Amino acid sequence: MSKIISIVILALVIVIIGTVSRRAMKRGDEKTRNYAEGLGIAVKKVSRTIPVSYNKGHTYKMEEGECFEYSIPHNDNTATPCSLLQRFDSEFEKDNFWNFQCSRQPSQELQSVIGEFKKTFDEEFFEVEVKNGCVYVYWEEWGGQRMVDELLRHMRQFASTNA
Repeated sequence: MSKIISIVILALVIVIIGTVSRRAMKRGDEKTRNYAEGLGIAVKKVSRTIPVSYNKGHTYKMEEGECFEYSIPHNDNTATPCSLLQRFDSEFEKDNFWNFQCSRQPSQELQSVIGEFKKTFDEEFFEVEVKNGCVYVYWEEWGGQRMVDELLRHMRQFASTNA
């Protein structure tokens, strides 16, 4: 009988901790978004095809999901559209499934910016698109203000280069 009571108490503690953690994360995410907007980053929640991991990261599938879009203006409104996406098909690169798409070969400067981005964000879901005169980063918010600062640094690098 005491084993059953112990299991019930443990289950209740897990539920309570989970609820508190989710509430704290929602407040933290809102705080992160407010911080980003204060830095001049446009923020919105979007639905798009994203990589979703299963089996503790051993299996990935592309699924429709929600993430956040952070964007800043590109310094050159005529910048060549390009994207650095995490995709799982025959075209992916082996390092974090990166797939660079552009209508032309990237400049040395852009290759350097891409290389640094890929090195910095090598384990989590992050994607970059340059289009319509803006730099967009898609991600699942985590890391708070420190991560926003790091993302903004990389976004500015993309914004100052052209393919």
